[in-house]
Amino acid sequence: MHSQAPLAELQRQAVEWQDGPLLVLAAPGSGRTHVLARRVVRLLDASRAVVEQARRRIGADRTAAPRVLDCFAGGEVVMRP
Repeated sequence: MHSQAPLAELQRQAVEWQDGPLLVLAAPGSGRTHVLARRVVRLLDASRAVVEQARRRIGADRTAAPRVLDCFAGGEVVMRP
């Protein structure tokens, strides 16, 4: 289980950054890994939300909706035997 420790203001800004690439420079023990992990979770959640919305839209017009995958799920399908 992951920790939901509160973030400092600059950490929160790094997690919520949406205006392009992000470079995180921080001293050892400053929570850099925690910030990056929270950012990855946030990006994956957004990706999943988009996929679910696409599934609902496509499925509303068809009896058997086509398979809708994001890049992570698609990669998993390709990599599994």
